[in-house]
Amino acid sequence: MAQGEVYAMDIAGRYEHPDEFSDAFDRVCVGVQNHTDQQGIHSHWHERMEILLMRQGRLQLICGNDCFEVLPGGVAFINPNEIHMGQFLEPQNQTANVIFHLDLLQTAGMDEADRQLDDLLFGRLRIAHLVYQDDELVHLVDLVSLSVTPSSSLMQVKACLMEILAAAFAHYSAEDSTVYGSGSSLLPKLLTHLHSHYSEPLTLQELADYSGFSKT
Repeated sequence: MAQGEVYAMDIAGRYEHPDEFSDAFDRVCVGVQNHTDQQGIHSHWHERMEILLMRQGRLQLICGNDCFEVLPGGVAFINPNEIHMGQFLEPQNQTANVIFHLDLLQTAGMDEADRQLDDLLFGRLRIAHLVYQDDELVHLVDLVSLSVTPSSSLMQVKACLMEILAAAFAHYSAEDSTVYGSGSSLLPKLLTHLHSHYSEPLTLQELADYSGFSKT
């Protein structure tokens, strides 16, 4: 992800394949982007976690069922597999972006931290979409987004990511049984099915039958 590049998709609701990321490190994409009010983030989703820090300007962001405005100093969390899109509202806008796959932080053994990361990946645990007035989070996101230098290391980036998620888990996360429930692990499968069959007629009943849920 180059500086100033627009992070957007040209197909509504498109699944973004990991190969489409320009990674600074293995499975980690970081950087600072400049945007105008003529640019937006088209509707898309991906399996990676995305963290966005608004450094300048304003962004109207739709993430899942939530619509909110991100102002300077706001940190937006886009959970894995959440459809999201947005529009920049000021002539000059700047964001710090961190996009990474959660398995980067998991160890060979399944300890409590690994289970939390697994719950986040499959929707059993969600992080609040918007956080304000948390200087620690702002500092950490800024730090990792600016860490693409010849002297930087993946270990430093991973340490920052773990600090960010540790703070988010402690203060801004909750199990979402109402929306995701026990069938949350089916969400990636259902979204992949939609992506593969978007050109075909799809009914709500067919999708309900495929996912094992009722139409309601």
